[in-house]
Amino acid sequence: MKIEKIKNLKEYISLFWYFLFLLFFFILAISIIDSIKLRLKIKDIEREIDRKVEKEIKWYEGNLENYKKEMEKYRKLYQNAQEKVSYYEKVYRRLQLTKEKIELPKTSKELRERFEKLGYKPIN
Repeated sequence: MKIEKIKNLKEYISLFWYFLFLLFFFILAISIIDSIKLRLKIKDIEREIDRKVEKEIKWYEGNLENYKKEMEKYRKLYQNAQEKVSYYEKVYRRLQLTKEKIELPKTSKELRERFEKLGYKPIN
């Protein structure tokens, strides 16, 4: 009877180890499946982020092109304004010079000299 109990006990022990092995294998399989699912989710998230980043980069590149066009337009306007300013400065300087030339003479001697330069002979 004791021998049967020992055999019976050995069977229970082997069944226990078999049950532990199945439990370990089941937990291992579940963890592997979960890690695979997690990796797939991470890859999906990375793809989504990459797609959004690419979209934003394209948007910024488009805005950069528009910004460059606007800057070129304003640079041309600035150059035109500078050219006009230099032209009007020249005109103003000429007007100042002619204004100085046209000023009325302060003395009769200056008036006489001007008339002589214009080709008029003095009366007296």
